[in-house]
Amino acid sequence: MGTGKKRGRSSAVAGCSSRAANGGRSSQKRKQEEEEDFAEDYEETHVDSMNKYEDVRDWEDLVASVDTIERGREDVLMIYLTMTGGEKVAQPADVVYRRCPQKVLKFYEAHLKWRLTV
Repeated sequence: MGTGKKRGRSSAVAGCSSRAANGGRSSQKRKQEEEEDFAEDYEETHVDSMNKYEDVRDWEDLVASVDTIERGREDVLMIYLTMTGGEKVAQPADVVYRRCPQKVLKFYEAHLKWRLTV
């Protein structure tokens, strides 16, 4: 019978929204929501047309910056670019890897975390 009461209390605590009751999970959830909001910003801002670049094989001189790389919907890796003409676009990684690999490499190098060893 004591077990039944314990289960009842767990359910009541699980339904509570206070930070203490859920062991700090609200902070973790808030961080995840902020990251999702950030990702949505790129999805909303990088919507310009790529029509004039579709037939160009080499984008190295056409890409001003790689803004970010994120895993998007349906688990597709998307690369958000700003083109030299000012267009903000999103393209699947496999396309960008072929068309401007050096720009992607420089982005990854700039975002490496260094770990010193002694």
